[in-house]
Amino acid sequence: MPKSRESLFAVAGGLMQIALAIGILFLPVFATCLPQGQDMVCNRQSYIQQGGSPVGYVFLALMIVAGIMALVSTRIDNAALARRLRWLAVLFTVGMAIVGAWGFGLLFVPGGVLLLLAAILSRKGTSEQTKAML
Repeated sequence: MPKSRESLFAVAGGLMQIALAIGILFLPVFATCLPQGQDMVCNRQSYIQQGGSPVGYVFLALMIVAGIMALVSTRIDNAALARRLRWLAVLFTVGMAIVGAWGFGLLFVPGGVLLLLAAILSRKGTSEQTKAML
């Protein structure tokens, strides 16, 4: 169980990124609806079923890696390394949000905000630890 606010934000943001990426890959979240007479018939598919692009697969894998890095950062005793992992996860998320802005990239922004809060708070916590040691 996370003991600090930054660890709580890192866990929440990391789990969010992992769950969204896996959900997009394997769950039927994309719908194609076509009119058939008076009715609309919708066909739902996952990203894999749609035959997504290699770039999409790479970015979804990076989001899973970003989530794992955020989770791992909560178990590291070295505060500087944990902070670097969190900032790297934020950078992956920003890249995903920019590249995939017109697709599914914006879905990762809320998790990215949580990861950003974790990174900012870990920076503040590290400076407070340094001051306490002096």
